[in-house]
Amino acid sequence: MKKYFMILLTITSFLQVIQAQKQIIKKNGKEYHRDARLNDYIGTWNWVDNNNIFKLVFVPRRVIAGDYGMDIVKGYYSYTVNDSLITNTISTMEPDNPEEKNSFSYMEHRGENILMINFWDAEYGKYGTARMTFLNGGDKTKAKWTLGRYEREQLLFIPDVSTYVEPPEGFSVPTEMILEKVEE
Repeated sequence: MKKYFMILLTITSFLQVIQAQKQIIKKNGKEYHRDARLNDYIGTWNWVDNNNIFKLVFVPRRVIAGDYGMDIVKGYYSYTVNDSLITNTISTMEPDNPEEKNSFSYMEHRGENILMINFWDAEYGKYGTARMTFLNGGDKTKAKWTLGRYEREQLLFIPDVSTYVEPPEGFSVPTEMILEKVEE
């Protein structure tokens, strides 16, 4: 019995720690979801392999729709291969513009060390799902990036089928790499 009590106590404590980082604030009939865990991702991340450089910038944003609001992260990236710029959405980043065209945004926080992201491949014109996982027991300076097919298939409205061009296979950026945080 003592063993089961200790297990229950441990689980309860763990859930309280997670809830402390994700707060729901209610005021004047409005609800706002604040998620402090997202702060670990904010900043600039790099992957360098010889002359190939992938740079990723996460910025904090608040989304408010009517009586509901939440913290999110928006992201921008650039990718250079052999000193030739392949794509750059960082140059479109406009901090004070809610209509900005971001490359990706927070989708879901899974556990303490995993962030799922909706990714827009600007070069290939298609969506993917990226997973960012902190390495080394939660070290917040290194993360594995994995990019794959979009998890939720969606229907596209194509007004003129004769002009539709199927996007290329894969992605215009690396699909697996270890990113290092270089700037907060």
